[in-house]
Amino acid sequence: MEWLSESYSYVAPAVGVSFFTQSGNFFDIEFLVPSGDPEAIEEPARSELAVTAGTRFDNGLVLFGGYKAGSTEGKNLDTDDILVESAGLFAGISKSFSLSEKSGIALSAAVAAMDATVDLEWSDERTVDMGEDLEYEGSSVGLSGSAAFNYALTTSTTTSLGVKHQSYDYEDDIGEETVTSIFAKLAYRF
Repeated sequence: MEWLSESYSYVAPAVGVSFFTQSGNFFDIEFLVPSGDPEAIEEPARSELAVTAGTRFDNGLVLFGGYKAGSTEGKNLDTDDILVESAGLFAGISKSFSLSEKSGIALSAAVAAMDATVDLEWSDERTVDMGEDLEYEGSSVGLSGSAAFNYALTTSTTTSLGVKHQSYDYEDDIGEETVTSIFAKLAYRF
């Protein structure tokens, strides 16, 4: 039995901030704001933190890599509590396209190597019937893609609004987890 299923797909807001140097190097922090109700059946709450560094080239191409860690809490019909903790490294590529002097669109794709632990807990009555609480560990190669609209507020400050879709298919009976986030970021160039 897989402990994550199609019901563990969710939409969540994300916020972030980026810092760029004049030479094109950047550092970014993004936080996926918890959403959902972990006490409700099939309404998981996901939180996530991603730290990214990369280099932007003159042609609008960006190479980046980073570290991501997150947790999902929830319930399904088979367990009282599920806690999924995942972490791993990612790398990707992005390309920006100018729409005007102040605006543009950025498209990006990344691949991630994630490890996860799933803790399953039952109430006392169910523990007797189901056996002891369980813990699964597994790994995944995940994919993500995003699109963002960027607008320059000043010569050194840019805002981004976009959408990102991530999908992880974990091994060892854990199952699949997908996250779609709508994000807002502020970038500062110094």
